[in-house]
Amino acid sequence: MTLKASGCILLSEDTKRILLQLRAPDRRNKNYWGFWGGGSENHELPVQTIERELEEELGFLPDITKFYPIHKMVSNDESFEYNTFLATVPTEFTPNINKESEGYAWVNYDRYPVPLHPGAKLVLQNPRIASKIKTIVDQI
Repeated sequence: MTLKASGCILLSEDTKRILLQLRAPDRRNKNYWGFWGGGSENHELPVQTIERELEEELGFLPDITKFYPIHKMVSNDESFEYNTFLATVPTEFTPNINKESEGYAWVNYDRYPVPLHPGAKLVLQNPRIASKIKTIVDQI
């Protein structure tokens, strides 16, 4: 059985900034900056997981213009799969964060707060993925 999870970076179309989550101190990888998301439930598709997790973690489901799949990681033994998306929203908004988050920040898409969650760091600092994100930013 494969454990599946999905994460999401939100990109504001008007400011070209991304929204990152600061993980709560009582969570695994506490006080690290990373993506919104979590584990899949009941055979959800990755985008369904993101929509549910965004609603839980932001307090509402923002108006998503488009989802872009930007990375898929599968463990060597195929027991874990993590899908990362970039989702565009028309404008920046104020989340109503839950207990999973210590905070949030809208930041430039190529400048990140530290420390970054190890998985987020692998994704955001990968030149191929960074180029993909830049292309999306330039197109909106």
